[in-house]
Amino acid sequence: MKLISKSCLVLITLLGGCTNSYYDLGLYGSRVDAQNNAVAYILKNYDSLPSDKHYKLEYTFPNPDSLAPFTKTKHALWFSKSANQLGLEIDINSGLICRWTNVTRSLLEQANKSNNSMAIIDSLGKPSQPIAYYSLMTAARK
Repeated sequence: MKLISKSCLVLITLLGGCTNSYYDLGLYGSRVDAQNNAVAYILKNYDSLPSDKHYKLEYTFPNPDSLAPFTKTKHALWFSKSANQLGLEIDINSGLICRWTNVTRSLLEQANKSNNSMAIIDSLGKPSQPIAYYSLMTAARK
């Protein structure tokens, strides 16, 4: 019986270490507000963010394309300080649909001053896709 208990404890510990945890920024009135706050959060905490992995920020906002008025959409931004990379995930735990390289601290500072931080990152960073950010967001709604 002790062996089974110890085995279960080891398994739970291993599985717990494999989870991709997200920091939940909460609910916002729009996608743009949510992403602006995510970029501001990254910039504010830049020095304390891990440099060996992606830091994942999850946020929720109302789905404007839904017939149900209280339907919410959950997205995430992933940031890698060591790779100077920002990624967009539109379905939690499904992976990135696009990523931008050359997202340095100075680019984050520029983006943070804008009313639409992701538009600045999309125009000044290097996207992994030939499709621009707004095309990705439009396609994600369909």
